[in-house]
Amino acid sequence: MIKCEALRFKSGKLYFYLCLVKAKELISECTVDAYDAINNKGGYQRKIQKSRARKFANYLIKCDGSFNGTVFLNVREVSDTKFKGRESIANGTLEINDAIYIVDGQHRIEGLEMALKEGYNKDQLIPAIITLGKDKNNEALSFLIINRTAKGIKADLTDELIFKTIPKKLLTDDLKEALSLTPQQSIAEFAISVTKRINESKDSIWFNRIAMPEQSVTGIRISRQRTFYLPLVEAIKSCGTLKRAANIGDMDSVVEWLKDYWQAITEICPSATSISDANKYYLLKSVGVDVMNRLFGRVLDYAGKDPEISDFLDVLKKMESFEDAAWRSGKGVFAKQGTNKAAIEKIYNELELELDTV
Repeated sequence: MIKCEALRFKSGKLYFYLCLVKAKELISECTVDAYDAINNKGGYQRKIQKSRARKFANYLIKCDGSFNGTVFLNVREVSDTKFKGRESIANGTLEINDAIYIVDGQHRIEGLEMALKEGYNKDQLIPAIITLGKDKNNEALSFLIINRTAKGIKADLTDELIFKTIPKKLLTDDLKEALSLTPQQSIAEFAISVTKRINESKDSIWFNRIAMPEQSVTGIRISRQRTFYLPLVEAIKSCGTLKRAANIGDMDSVVEWLKDYWQAITEICPSATSISDANKYYLLKSVGVDVMNRLFGRVLDYAGKDPEISDFLDVLKKMESFEDAAWRSGKGVFAKQGTNKAAIEKIYNELELELDTV
């Protein structure tokens, strides 16, 4: 339970409570709805970075000990929450007996918990802004607004919030413009779902090789979700077959085509796509993934209706420069061009030209 003095004020249509909460109460009552690709796909918070929290704990313990800035909290269910005060701007007492969710400030609160274990004053008053009654979706939207207008969050997690967690009706055109959220939602959401299916399919060469939001690119995970799906958006826009599939939600067909397409790529470039040698080549890095996923629609057009691996092979083999050696790090004709946008565009245009002139 949290019981504290609060200043209630109205901003827009909502009431906010500016409170001073004892450190020990804040730590015991707050929870985080963190995104997890396996266990909590509906979450929206970033995973805790212990190193960031440790730095704040060190500040509290070793420096002047003040808790700079407010944390932003929300109580979703308010059945046992009470405020005693006038209806207008007023001082009063806020009593919370329901679950409290951290919207902003989780690393500072984690650091505070570390500091308390090391002797920090348990009765230290922590400034907090608390809202009552926001549901999870609006809570996630508040998190997005705070972090897009202040310190950025990872692009992959932004995508998850835009296309999976926050309902479309909450993301108005004005809000998307203010937050610089520009992808075409229906196609981008479809491409993200295809990417996840590719990553989860055991018969895909990309099985478990794509880092989902808040996962690190390390070990077998060699590409980020955003690196993989964004060029797919371009492929869908440029290919009538893919666009129709996206419009009707025919994900099964697109996933099968994409798996066969990349399987054909591995047969032409076995070294550049092998797990053991992947870091020696650029094909499975951002350059190759961007180029080849953008080319997917063009190759599909040439491969014909309901193509199989052999059909993709026939098309890809017509591009004479598309071979293992071209992607070799430091030596290959494609790898030598660099990794910036201009280099990726040049490689794409060269392969597209070969594809169109055979």
